[in-house]
Amino acid sequence: MKSFGALLTEYMTRTGISDSEMARHLGVSRQTIFRWKEGMTARPRVREDVLKCADRLRLTAEERDALLLAAGFAPETRQATQDERRTTNETETTEPQTLVPVIEPNAIAAAPTRSLLRRARWLAFAIPVLVLFGFFGGAFLIFPRETQNLIAFVNPPTPTATVTPPPPTPVPPSEQVVVIAALNSRGGTAPPYNVTARLRFAFEQEIQKQNFLAVRILDIADQVRDPVMAERLRARSGGQVMLWGNYSGDNARVEIGYSTHVPFRASGASVFPMLPVDQSATLNLSKPNEVRALALLTLMPLHLERGDTIRAVEAFNTAQSLTPYSNEMRAALEFYRGYLLQTTGLEQNAEPREFDEAIRAYNRNLSTTSLYEAYLNRGLVYLAQNEDAAAKTDFQRAQGIEPQRPEAWRAACWAFALEQQPQAALSLCDAAATRDASAWSLDTRAIVYAELGRYADAANEFQNFLHWLDTQPARTRELFAPTRRAWIETLRGGKNPFDTELLNQLRGAP
Repeated sequence: MKSFGALLTEYMTRTGISDSEMARHLGVSRQTIFRWKEGMTARPRVREDVLKCADRLRLTAEERDALLLAAGFAPETRQATQDERRTTNETETTEPQTLVPVIEPNAIAAAPTRSLLRRARWLAFAIPVLVLFGFFGGAFLIFPRETQNLIAFVNPPTPTATVTPPPPTPVPPSEQVVVIAALNSRGGTAPPYNVTARLRFAFEQEIQKQNFLAVRILDIADQVRDPVMAERLRARSGGQVMLWGNYSGDNARVEIGYSTHVPFRASGASVFPMLPVDQSATLNLSKPNEVRALALLTLMPLHLERGDTIRAVEAFNTAQSLTPYSNEMRAALEFYRGYLLQTTGLEQNAEPREFDEAIRAYNRNLSTTSLYEAYLNRGLVYLAQNEDAAAKTDFQRAQGIEPQRPEAWRAACWAFALEQQPQAALSLCDAAATRDASAWSLDTRAIVYAELGRYADAANEFQNFLHWLDTQPARTRELFAPTRRAWIETLRGGKNPFDTELLNQLRGAP
C-alpha cells in the first residue's frame, strides 16, 4: 500500500496542482504540504484536510478512500455503510410488535390432552389480562390528548434533561517547527551533559507549559558554521525558527534565525513594523532560568504568527521575570517590549499603541545592538508621532546596516509621500522596488505616482499589487484589497484619492 505522501504526490502531479495552491486551499503553509509529500510528517492530523485534498484533486470515490486509508482514517464508503446499518437497526427496533400470541388451531388439535389442559389454563389467565390491556390501550387511542394527560398521572414519565450539544472540536492549527542544530564546541572543559538535549528539553517543557502543542522540535546533527548554511538547513527542514551556534564549557552563544510571517496590525499602509530575521543570545547552559528564557524568547514570534497576542505577552512577561540576563538577552527582550507596545500594547486594558515607551524600549535595545528591525520600527513610531526628521534618520541607519533589504528604502519613500513630497520620494521607491521580491514597494510607489499626477501609472501599480495579493493569505487580502480597489476606481476617474486626511490615516497615528 502506498504512503499518504506518495499518493498525494502522484495525484498532485497528475492534476498539475502546486504545493502553494494546495496550501492556500487547505489554509496551511506550503512547508506543511512539502512535509506531507516528502514523508517528513507522516499524515495530516485532521481527517477534514484529507477530504479537502481529495476535493481539490477531483479524486474518484476509490481514490479518495485510498488517500484516507493511507492517512490512517476510515474510508468514506465504510462510514456510509455503517450509518445505513445503524438507520436500519433503529427502524427495525421501533417497528410495533404484536403482543397477542398467535394460536394455530391445527397445532392445538394435534397436541395431547394434557397439553390442551395446560393451554386452557394459560388462556384462562391470559384472556383477562389481554382484555384489560385492550381497554386501556383503546382508551389511550380514542380519548383526546387532555384525557391522555389525566391517565398519565398513574405512572408519570421521567422528565428528560435538556442536553447541551458539545462545542465543535477546533481544527488544529498548522504545525510550526523549531530546528535545533548541534552546537559547535569551541574548547574549554566539556560540560557533563548533552548541549542539544538540554536545549531541546527546555523547549519541550515550555511548549507543554504554554499548551503550545502545535510546535515540533527537530534536532539535526549538522554543525552549522554560518548564516547561509543555517538558512539552507532551515528551509530544507521546513522550520520557522533555526537555532545554531557555539559553546565553550557551560557558556554558549546561540544564533536564532526566523522565517515567521506575523499578521499585519498596521493601519492599512504598506509599511509596517517587523520582527527580527535573526538575533543572538549568550547564556550559561548550566542555569535553567537562562535556558528557559531562551526558549521563551524563541517561541514568542510563533505566538505572534498565529495571532495569539495574549500568549505572546504572557511569554514576554515570564521571560522578563527570569533575571539575571546577559546584555544580549536583555536587549532582545527590549526589542519585543517595543514591538508589542507599538502593535498591541503590553497590557490587556492598555492603549493600542504606547509610542513613548516603545521608543524607550527600542533605545535600550539599540544601546547594545545595531539591529536593522529596531531602527526600522523606531522610525515608524517617530513617523506616527509626526517626527519625520527622526524617522528618516532611522530609516537611513537601517539602510546602512543592510542596504540590500527593501523595507527601509520603502519606509523612507513612505515618509516623503506622507509629507506630499513625491519628487524626493520617487528615487527611494525605485530603490525599494529593485530590491523587493514582493509587491509592497509597488503599493507604496503607486501613492507617489498619484501625488505626481500620474494616475494611469498609479492605477497600474495598484493593479499589479492586487494580482500579487491574490497569492497571499486571506487575512492580508481582506485588510488591503478593498481600499486598493476603491483607489483604482478614483484614479481611473481622473482624481487623486490621497488628500491630507487620508495620508494622516495611513501614517499610523492613534
